[in-house]
Amino acid sequence: MPPQDPAPSLATSLNARSRSAWRLAQVSAWLIGVAIFALLFVLPEVGLAALWNTLIPVAPALIVFAPGVWRNVCPLGTTAVAARHAGLSARRSLSPLSRVWLNFAGVVALFVIVLWRRFELNTNAQSTAAVLAALGALSIAMGAVFEWKSGWCSGLCPVHGVEKLYGSKPLIAVDNAHCDACERCTNPCPDSTDAIHPMLGTSCFPQIASEWLLVGAFPGFVWGWFHVPDHVGGWEWSSALSDSTPVLLGASATLAAFIGIRRLVPKRHEGRLVRVFAAATVSCYYWYRIPALFGCGPFPTDGTLIDLSAVLPDGWIGLSRAVTTTIFVGWIVFYPASKRHWLHRPPYASGTISGSSDWESGFTESGDPSANRFSQASPLVQLDVAATDRATEWPSANGHGERTRTFHSEPRGAPSRASRGNGRSLHSVPKDSADR
Repeated sequence: MPPQDPAPSLATSLNARSRSAWRLAQVSAWLIGVAIFALLFVLPEVGLAALWNTLIPVAPALIVFAPGVWRNVCPLGTTAVAARHAGLSARRSLSPLSRVWLNFAGVVALFVIVLWRRFELNTNAQSTAAVLAALGALSIAMGAVFEWKSGWCSGLCPVHGVEKLYGSKPLIAVDNAHCDACERCTNPCPDSTDAIHPMLGTSCFPQIASEWLLVGAFPGFVWGWFHVPDHVGGWEWSSALSDSTPVLLGASATLAAFIGIRRLVPKRHEGRLVRVFAAATVSCYYWYRIPALFGCGPFPTDGTLIDLSAVLPDGWIGLSRAVTTTIFVGWIVFYPASKRHWLHRPPYASGTISGSSDWESGFTESGDPSANRFSQASPLVQLDVAATDRATEWPSANGHGERTRTFHSEPRGAPSRASRGNGRSLHSVPKDSADR
């Protein structure tokens, strides 16, 4: 029997009023982005402050509690899917391996750009504008070639890794304001998969490297970043390594801790491990960032939006740190895990789930057998679409109603991953809401 939509009642379409409201929000956010870009040339100091000291400090908290809102209004995301809305995208499919490599490239770009901020971008408006222009061009190119969000928003975007790290327990889920219909362009879809995080994947090199960098190294990287001052007036490559010592030491320390702890943590608790490191990262960020915004950072002139150091009462720094740490650690680590996803999935596009042979041999996009997304040559293991889209839960085979989250099986005749000894079983694992 051809497979059916596993949760048809959960698919949502935007009504006219909601669509208009989201389009207004998207256009407004896009115009704000364009205005900031223009200010980098006209009023460089204002443009830098608007980007680095206003927009960016808000983003991590928004991604923690409402990643779907961020995904809906991100200016680069809107830019990327503009070609698809205009009917100008080639709508090509990305193979699973290509997508994971794009994710890895995005993670590397994230680390490079963030570190580069200390050496040039925080104080050089022209260089910042050049980076934004390059990212904009890449988003346009990826959107013009690949289907919907697969190339940029869920692929090469440097922020996507942070979305998966911080966004495993969203407070709210909203309608998808970009995708008119689900074309299954990415599997698992980060927008409609519950409790998605960076360690959901396979054991190929780019996936493991992304896990190590995002989950393991990023907390120490953020800590070290706040112990490096901004370089004003340029810098030299010869001094870059020594000046980056706190960043490298911090990243190495938390990476070593992650590798050691991960060996001790059962596979079913990987989600909790990710959340602990995610909470440490975002808490560390606001631990230093909020005081710096008001002139009380480790380097008083760096990252200051408005200097209130002379008027703020004693003890406010400790209070702000206690509040933000309690909020983020309490929510991400200890608050009972929600079953929410980032965005409600729109209805499937016509023909995307028709044909049992396509489903059994590996889902193919747009009904094209030549675009088999789970070919035997691919080393990737994907979460079962039927189990992950909208987090559909199925009774286990034991008949006791145990909730399971099923991983996509290998092509027929292929040995199980467990038998190959790589430590990632393809069998169903208990879905414990406290550990996802």
